[in-house]
Amino acid sequence: MSWTGRIRKLGGSVAGWLPLPALELLCDPPVVAPCYHVVTDRTPVHVKHLFANRNIPAFRSELDRLLRRYTPISLQELKAGHFSGRRLFLSFDDGLREIHDIVAPICLAKGIPATFFVNSAFLDNRELFFRHKASILCEACQARESGSVLAALGELETVRKRIGSGEVEPKSFFLSLRFSDRGVLDECASRLGIDFREYLKNEQPYLTSDQLNKLILQGFSVGAHSVDHPLYSELPLDEQLRQTRQCLLDLSSYIQPGPKSFAFPFVSDGVSPEFFERVFQEDIADLIFCIGGIAAQPRAGIIRRFPVEDPKNLAIHDALKKHLRSAARLHFGSAWTGN
Repeated sequence: MSWTGRIRKLGGSVAGWLPLPALELLCDPPVVAPCYHVVTDRTPVHVKHLFANRNIPAFRSELDRLLRRYTPISLQELKAGHFSGRRLFLSFDDGLREIHDIVAPICLAKGIPATFFVNSAFLDNRELFFRHKASILCEACQARESGSVLAALGELETVRKRIGSGEVEPKSFFLSLRFSDRGVLDECASRLGIDFREYLKNEQPYLTSDQLNKLILQGFSVGAHSVDHPLYSELPLDEQLRQTRQCLLDLSSYIQPGPKSFAFPFVSDGVSPEFFERVFQEDIADLIFCIGGIAAQPRAGIIRRFPVEDPKNLAIHDALKKHLRSAARLHFGSAWTGN
């Protein structure tokens, strides 16, 4: 193993057992940025099978715990870069209705600014996110036997090959579909008698323009989360840029005169340095928020967030430690190797 590899391994080993206060001293993060999606005591069907959301008491408790360690910071303050001490940047993705109904009142009561990263195609409940479609289909299949689901979907070659062969259960199949497979989700819904347009109309899962305007008047900020939430590593560069530029254009009336910010849908892993360079060179966005890997060199305007509602449903204390341990490993690798 090279010296670089040995140092990285040592750094990873040390970071693996350090408690939170020691990790904070080691990494000295100017900003910690937890990322949520929804807070509710009644989990909606469209997210029920995707992750375990925070209920209202848990969310209040987590905010109190974070406030004991960090001072909240707004998007505008973050862009200006003029702040001291350890700061908390709170954000929510996907523009779900509960942001207006539940999250905003809690944040206002606690004096916490927050930024809501919105997909422009979902605003005003015009379209359903393909992963939300998958969760709705999973819920529908829970009340049916696998045989009846296969009977309804068996004529679809993609379904027949995987479910019919016993390779996966219907739920696993739906959740395995990607952005490029969203047409399969629509066809499955049709054959199962599920009307996504009716779901949008009745459930109103996303923010409306009026609600977004109200949030802005309350002092919250809005950022872009792509047009319709693809995984960027599966897109060519031109489409990555189009999704980013178009979403910011669609949301421009809600963003101005604030900073133009963009948060990757899903994760930033696998995105080339050229994307970051083009976004800043072409003045598409002022700030880029990442979860996961960052191909670009560290620079002003790129901020790492960490997910809270991961599959393990970690408490905020543990999610923060996991994030800082990852940051510590990167720190060890760069500080000792000159990278």
